Amino acid sequence: MEAGETMERKPLEGAGEQAMRPRDEREYQARYYLEHREEISARKKARYQADPEYRENAKSRVLKRYGRIMDERRAAGLAPGKRGLAKPRTVMIDGRETTVHGVGELLKRAEVGIQSLNQWEDRGILPPPTIVGKGGYRWYTEDHIARVARAVREHRLAGVWFQEDLKRRVEAEFAAGSRVGA
Repeated sequence: MEAGETMERKPLEGAGEQAMRPRDEREYQARYYLEHREEISARKKARYQADPEYRENAKSRVLKRYGRIMDERRAAGLAPGKRGLAKPRTVMIDGRETTVHGVGELLKRAEVGIQSLNQWEDRGILPPPTIVGKGGYRWYTEDHIARVARAVREHRLAGVWFQEDLKRRVEAEFAAGSRVGA
């Protein structure tokens, strides 16, 4: 909607000639938006590109909203931008106490997203997690995380993103178990 242009307000069916109540107004606006979504988006985009003041106001609104979200996260004890990683746990594996980490630690160290990790595990490119706990939580040993992170890093440095090549690198990394920590 251009500056100075007003939206024609029609009373909802059954409302007769009476004035629109606030609830009716919200319903009308929601319905109008749904019916004219593409037009509204196109006008907003064009105005954003053409009007520097409008662009700055839009950026300001986004930053204010982001600030409120970060304040809420800090108040809840979470680091900005993170939900918080699962705390490492100590479990018995093969008669030894072993520390295992949640999937978040693997994602952070390997610098990959959850969709990539899920896809690679589903296709057998990455070995399965060390432990799958109740509710499907995945837990990885330090050794497992280091090997996957190293294989992904080497794969990235090679500059080729074929999944078969990544699988070969991961298999080679896990086959050379004595190299970890060296």
